Amino acid sequence: MSATLPNLDLLASWMDAELVVSEYRPVPLVEHILLGTKLLNRELEVVRDVHLPTIPLRIPHDDNNLVYLSLETVLDGHSVLIFCPTRAKCEAIAQQIAQDFFNLGNPTNTAYSDFPEISQKLREQLSGQKLSEVMSQLKQCPGGLDENLKKSVAFGVAFHHAGNFI
Repeated sequence: MSATLPNLDLLASWMDAELVVSEYRPVPLVEHILLGTKLLNRELEVVRDVHLPTIPLRIPHDDNNLVYLSLETVLDGHSVLIFCPTRAKCEAIAQQIAQDFFNLGNPTNTAYSDFPEISQKLREQLSGQKLSEVMSQLKQCPGGLDENLKKSVAFGVAFHHAGNFI
């Protein structure tokens, strides 16, 4: 039904329907909270300090470690969902991650020439053919493909907020 309706039991009663609740997820969901440099689990226990990276790479202007944590997760073959406080912040973070992914995946970028294996793996994860298919499908949506979304999706990053029509 919906994850956003607050009173499903009342709605089900009003419709004389049976409420079915399921926690099934076809893809496991691991939730973390980034608080300063600490990565916390749902119980607010420290999982690790982000300053002890699993990839020995520092991304300029990534003061909040969002690009680094996104890269780390994508390189492990997973997806990332980041919650932002505003529409503008949502789009800005998506654009920043997309720009950094472009820079990291660009084999001619000398800023990351010490990390060719990361560049190669990122290019493998962000398959151009698959991204083209996503872009094509988004263009066919009733609202079309937003220009800002188009710029970020090209590098495997998307955003969604109340202003999106998809």
